[in-house]
Amino acid sequence: NGFEVLTEAGYAPELAYYEALHEAKLIMDLIYDKGMMGMLNSVSDTAKFGGFLIGPKVLDKNVKEKMRESAREVRDGTFAKKWLESYQRGDLKKYMDEMEKHPIEKVGKKLRQFHEGNV
Repeated sequence: NGFEVLTEAGYAPELAYYEALHEAKLIMDLIYDKGMMGMLNSVSDTAKFGGFLIGPKVLDKNVKEKMRESAREVRDGTFAKKWLESYQRGDLKKYMDEMEKHPIEKVGKKLRQFHEGNV
């Protein structure tokens, strides 16, 4: 979603990729290595402020309720039932094909070639 919002706003796909995907990996690595406070102490004050100001707007109570609903579906067996039905229909291949065609994957593949030295 972040990639799509940024490209729709006119950002170059390569910049949107780095902001939406590459940057997320860097932040998650910091959280994994140092915890939330360690990550916050490692980023700029601008990034901290943006996280505190914008984060709750994006990851609001609706997101939390959807997470609760998903957890309930795992516990009550609804997820497993949906998974089996979906698997039998072959939906996973369709989802994978859709992701492979998404612009973020196309841009990422091109950028990773530079990173890996294949260009």
